[in-house]
Amino acid sequence: MKRSQPLRIEDEKMHSFITSRTINSRLWFVNNKRFEERVLGYIAKAQQVRSVILYSVVFQGNHVHILALFPQGNRGSFMRDVNARTAEAVKYTVAEFEGGPVFERRYSEQGVVTNPSITDRFFYCALQPVNAGLCQRISEYPGYNSFSDAASQIVREYKVIDWTRYNKAKKRDPGVRIRDYTKYYPLKFSRVPEFEYLDRNAYKDTLLKILEEKRVQIIQKKTAGGFQYPDPSFLSEVQPGSRPRSTKKDKPFERRPLLFCADVKLYYET
Repeated sequence: MKRSQPLRIEDEKMHSFITSRTINSRLWFVNNKRFEERVLGYIAKAQQVRSVILYSVVFQGNHVHILALFPQGNRGSFMRDVNARTAEAVKYTVAEFEGGPVFERRYSEQGVVTNPSITDRFFYCALQPVNAGLCQRISEYPGYNSFSDAASQIVREYKVIDWTRYNKAKKRDPGVRIRDYTKYYPLKFSRVPEFEYLDRNAYKDTLLKILEEKRVQIIQKKTAGGFQYPDPSFLSEVQPGSRPRSTKKDKPFERRPLLFCADVKLYYET
């Protein structure tokens, strides 16, 4: 029986919840700030070049979540640029990388079509490490999580070096300056539509309140079943490229939402 595939529709008005997973669940997105900042630079550049509205970006060990809107209907080209440059960054900044592909398959995408559903996916991204049982507070997780910047409306700049032009120029002139081939791009997170009417302080306070409520609910649910959160200090000891003790995997023919639209979900089989 052939498995059905998610629709690949470019819709400039529909938000997207995107997931990119590494091949063999390898933990490339851990404990490597040089790699992390390089990837964030590529995301910031692609955001500016493609006029993308970002709400959330989370690096979670062996996968990346992005919540975004693509007003120019260019999700495919945005993700092609980001994933290609991410794979390139792994090769050049992660000493443990032995070669080969980085991602196991093309990114997955689920449409998000109502404001409450956008909010739901936003907090799903933010609370990834808590939901995964890695730590009880997102501040304890060392991987990049955009929640703090998004809630506080902080815009950070990340540098991107045009390595192709720089290396070509260096062959002609060994004294060429790398700063001449470096640009800085702002990584900006837009407000979730459900609360965008609030002023800056009220917006931040509202998101922090909801985050705490959801965090407590997750912890209570997990610990009620006997689960114990580990000491978060172990996270700093995880080696890039290692494999997790356990990881979430799609089961054959498991039904997953095709669209998030409040209480209504349309499904496809993976």
